[in-house]
Amino acid sequence: KVSEVFLVYLFCRSYHDDSRKFQLLFPTKFLNQQNIPNKTKTTHTLFLHRVHQSSFLRTSTNMTTISFRSNKSTHTVKSTPPVTGSAGGGWDEREKAEWSSFKFTQTELEQNAQKVLSSLSSDGTLSKLEDVNKISDHDLVVRFLVQWKGDTETAEQKFREMIKFRSSFVSGEGHSINELSGLGLPSAWNIMRGGGGAGGGAAGAGRGGGGGYSGWCGHDLRGRPVFYDRLSREAIGVCKQKGKDMVLAHVAHLEHLRAHAKAAGADRVTNILDLRDMPVTAVAHVHFVQTLRSIASLTTNFFPEQTATVFIAFAPGPIQKAWTVMLGLIPDRVKSKFVMLPKKDPLEVLKNFIPTSDIPDCLGGEKPMNKLLPL
Repeated sequence: KVSEVFLVYLFCRSYHDDSRKFQLLFPTKFLNQQNIPNKTKTTHTLFLHRVHQSSFLRTSTNMTTISFRSNKSTHTVKSTPPVTGSAGGGWDEREKAEWSSFKFTQTELEQNAQKVLSSLSSDGTLSKLEDVNKISDHDLVVRFLVQWKGDTETAEQKFREMIKFRSSFVSGEGHSINELSGLGLPSAWNIMRGGGGAGGGAAGAGRGGGGGYSGWCGHDLRGRPVFYDRLSREAIGVCKQKGKDMVLAHVAHLEHLRAHAKAAGADRVTNILDLRDMPVTAVAHVHFVQTLRSIASLTTNFFPEQTATVFIAFAPGPIQKAWTVMLGLIPDRVKSKFVMLPKKDPLEVLKNFIPTSDIPDCLGGEKPMNKLLPL
């Protein structure tokens, strides 16, 4: 049984949004008093709703998301972790700009997703997709459509290329792509972050072993997992000797991020990239730049919309200037995800997006570096 107020509000939202699919948040304590089946199902388009209905996610109490589809007699009861603090204009501004830049409505996006799914299913291509970290086929297609500005032909083409990439991928250690998120990270990944060992481990996070100083530091103000990533000086030399290994290791990195986000019930992850250990001459190293370009291309084409924002901290002057040039070479959608933090006080910007309790203390926050959780 649900209250009449709930039903009226539900009707008003569906009429106002002209959408077949929408979400509402109610206190879990309230819902436990109602006779609503506590049966959890995965929301088909978690990414779409977490962004579009972001204003519903800010609350300091435990909330439950109820997802409805007006063309089906189904609903989802899904608990979400408490989100503390206020976005303070941070996420609000970014997400408003994000959606205002799109040339399509939510309804058109849904229609295009169904069109692409139908085409992929008709020739059996979709059945070849093996992805243990996807939320659903629908959710994955929506990410490709958003990445390619609603262009169904391009999104479908890239989706087909992604399936071929995943089926043919073999890591440097001989593993398939679906095995990566269940394994330790390759030695190349750890060396690039100053760890030097294979497999990472709790002893490595924050103390220079395993993954060096990299690790999970908490959640942002939208409830997304936050990963603090700090590249080491050794990264340049390794890229010269093992550039291909670095690219393969990055695929493992992305699969771990996707698995963590899915387990947390989040649409994407937020990254903090700390470049304080990078020498100012990094941009002059051809192999290093080529490796970064290969990683950027791979991420754009095969792993779209897995990251909400990348905050870049303590980038040396030459790297900042080179970055300005590089921005002209990457798609606008990818470009908009990067935020260069002020060197003097990175916390001033970060606190608008992440609670200070989950910001590493090396950036002015309260999270001790030795408390970061390994990837």
